[in-house]
Amino acid sequence: MVTKLLRKSGPEKQSPTAVNFISYNNLAGEKQRLFASAHLHHYLNDAVKLLFPADKAKPLFSQKAGYSPENLAYINARINFALELIGEYSNPRFGRTAAKQHSFFQRPTEQEVFFTYLFQAVQTHKKSIIVRKNPKAAEIGTPYLNKAHVELEAYRKKGVLCFKILGKNVPEKEIYAACVFYAMNFVLDAAVSDDALRLSRLLANMFHFGSGTSYHAADGKKGGESRARKWAATKEKAYALFVRHDVHKKFGPKHDAIQSRMTTILRTNRVRVSPGTLKTKWIPEFVRRYKSTL
Repeated sequence: MVTKLLRKSGPEKQSPTAVNFISYNNLAGEKQRLFASAHLHHYLNDAVKLLFPADKAKPLFSQKAGYSPENLAYINARINFALELIGEYSNPRFGRTAAKQHSFFQRPTEQEVFFTYLFQAVQTHKKSIIVRKNPKAAEIGTPYLNKAHVELEAYRKKGVLCFKILGKNVPEKEIYAACVFYAMNFVLDAAVSDDALRLSRLLANMFHFGSGTSYHAADGKKGGESRARKWAATKEKAYALFVRHDVHKKFGPKHDAIQSRMTTILRTNRVRVSPGTLKTKWIPEFVRRYKSTL
């Protein structure tokens, strides 16, 4: 249920009429006891640390008062932005506004795909920004499949952020963290409805997203950017071998023949890549890049 914030507050100086997308603030009676007894707040711990790293000593949520207006405004600004991205890039047929997408996700049957839509939208938007600054990034295929999001991150210049909320640049991790708060709406609703199957699926989705590479694609766990750079360097080494051994000239234009030769070359040079990535992503890109030099 959509409610309104009562007063202007928070780091983003949110409007008094800003929408509150967190329906479990200030729970009462049985719902409050259910939220506490199910230990649902534990699923928010990682998100809390990413959104409010300086407030570790302060409780973000209290059973009596719920979330503070400041923290609520901060989280909601990011949820609103995320829903708009989903409307723009991954679910436009249901409306491009946050309100339209919020209505869409009130359908229990759609809630299990929320994180999929979110990741698609964030990465597609991110690619659109990065390509403006580095046209080479356009060679990356669909940015939310396989390891494409890692390759995309390698093209982002250090210190350059791709997301701006209310005039302020924010890291990718904050959008994901705020949406963990949003998805908790679905979890609580499933618990109240006593829908064990849907509850287990939603919790599994939340855990998988929170601990997986997608959640930390750019700015999360230590090593994210380092892995991205290493992966890009590995691909560049493979391309150098592709050119050095005249693979396209000797084995093209058939991709199967190119793949067979490249598999041998990469194994000899200890370059590790899955057969699927080599066939569907690297070889088509290598062929395009090579032809552009002719």
